[in-house]
Amino acid sequence: MDKFWAWWALVFYILPVFISIPLIRRRRRGVNYLLTGVALRYDGAVKSIIGVPYYVGFDLDGIPVSLSLSHPGRRSPAQTSLAVEMDSPFAVEVGIGPGDGPPASGTRWGPQDIDVIRPEFDAEFIVRGPERDPVLRFLTEDLQSLFLKWRRQRVTLSVKNKSLRLTVFELIDEDERLDEFISDARTVIMRASGRG
Repeated sequence: MDKFWAWWALVFYILPVFISIPLIRRRRRGVNYLLTGVALRYDGAVKSIIGVPYYVGFDLDGIPVSLSLSHPGRRSPAQTSLAVEMDSPFAVEVGIGPGDGPPASGTRWGPQDIDVIRPEFDAEFIVRGPERDPVLRFLTEDLQSLFLKWRRQRVTLSVKNKSLRLTVFELIDEDERLDEFISDARTVIMRASGRG
């Protein structure tokens, strides 16, 4: 009987652990390789790289940014985020999120929703901010199109004081799509900082 339990433990507990370790390492190497490639394409040097969630810091047009990729967990979906901490406050404060949920950090401003008056955009997104006019100047047609392009992946944006975070709730692990996300994030950063 002891042999039965020993074989049972080997098959159901020990073997899966030994099988999964190389798979986890391969996945980590793939994501680290992807992030290192991104940093090298945009800056020429990896500022820092940390595992789980995978994170890399680099400069984007002279602005230090951090890009993170996280796999889905028990309580959190997969996501790709680009975050910025500036020396001076952004020109706009805004929270934008999917229409079926609260926008990122939108609760800080209370119930002040802002309608953009573009039916497709207003149906897809909730926009919140402390002042209507700066938000409407920020959300030009091309920026609204950018958000609508990523809506299937549930995109959120939070701009508050000196910090900005653009998040897509999908693990983007392809070079072309990641470059597209970074390019769109650059557009948002430039517009929010008043340079674009």
